[in-house]
Amino acid sequence: MDIKPEVMTASSAPSLIQQFDEKIFNYRRAAVSLSQQRNALLPACRCPPEILSTIFQLYVTSVHGRLSQTSRAQPPFEWIAGVTHTCHYWREVALGTSMLWTIIPVTHCRTEVIEAFVQRSGTAPLVVDTAREAEEEEIALFVPSDRLSLLRSVFGRIGSLKVQLTNELYPALFPQEFTNTPASLHTLVMGLSYETIQFHEFPFPLADETFVPKRTISSLQHLDVRRYSVTWDPSVFPKTLTHLCIDNMHEGSPMSDVVNVISSLGALQELTLCNVIDIGSNIEPLSLLAKRSILRSLAIISLFEWSTLTASYSFLDHFQLPSLRNLEVTTDYPTPTNFEQDLAILRILIPRIIIPQAPIHRLHLPFGAFRTSRC
Repeated sequence: MDIKPEVMTASSAPSLIQQFDEKIFNYRRAAVSLSQQRNALLPACRCPPEILSTIFQLYVTSVHGRLSQTSRAQPPFEWIAGVTHTCHYWREVALGTSMLWTIIPVTHCRTEVIEAFVQRSGTAPLVVDTAREAEEEEIALFVPSDRLSLLRSVFGRIGSLKVQLTNELYPALFPQEFTNTPASLHTLVMGLSYETIQFHEFPFPLADETFVPKRTISSLQHLDVRRYSVTWDPSVFPKTLTHLCIDNMHEGSPMSDVVNVISSLGALQELTLCNVIDIGSNIEPLSLLAKRSILRSLAIISLFEWSTLTASYSFLDHFQLPSLRNLEVTTDYPTPTNFEQDLAILRILIPRIIIPQAPIHRLHLPFGAFRTSRC
């Protein structure tokens, strides 16, 4: 359609513009259709959707990594552009793969982005990370409450959760009202930054129902806690725990309190304790106990205490561990002159805590690692 400017009038211009717009729209739609037909011939677009979906999931998992104390929340926008903006077929497969949209790095996502992830993930379990990307950035401790409130509305779908929040923000995320939805949270990683604990000692959120109601963690299996002042009360720790890691940055607790909690966790398979025992009191390396708690599933133990191995040996002496495979006992100030003494203690300790014929495959001391079938 060729229009000479001299024949156009003020009254006919709007109609002609509309006709041009319609033609432009139709040409663009035809170009898109041709591009889709062309792309369908490429090898990457002939890949079956279930295989392409698996490739996308592996890619997204590699970007975010496994949720842990040392993992850093990664913005999702780079992988979103790479997956959904390549071609129409890839976009359709990506939008139809609910597992792609389950990892939500809260500090990188505005509310509307979180809403989109929640919707696209369907009913799949969510992995939520509220921690900041780096410790020198003072942003994540103050996550906007509207983001936390949105996640609270779908808390029943959260399977794994990493929090780096001060205590007053927990009620904004953990639902306080009773619901009939069963708890699905199986992994909880919680910690505080170094600068946060320099001026305050934060109580253990799990010990206060106004912060973390017990029903929200009734199915918890993995618990990783760092830099909180832990309350060693058996009623605080879910009996469903299979993996427990406590890294204490405050004064330790009485040995008996720690032992009582660990003894109550019969499903425990892996245990890591760092600086949890009060070493100020006089602790004997070994004692004559009338009865030891049996933890039949506990296979991996890692213990670390400042300046001493005695507290760790004494702690171990409270248990019988028929499934123990890996044992690591370390301190920050090892002295080679104590090596023979430590071996002598272990020769007494190991037969006490492990039933006959149950082998330890790896024993690690601060002076070296030993692999053995029997100790």
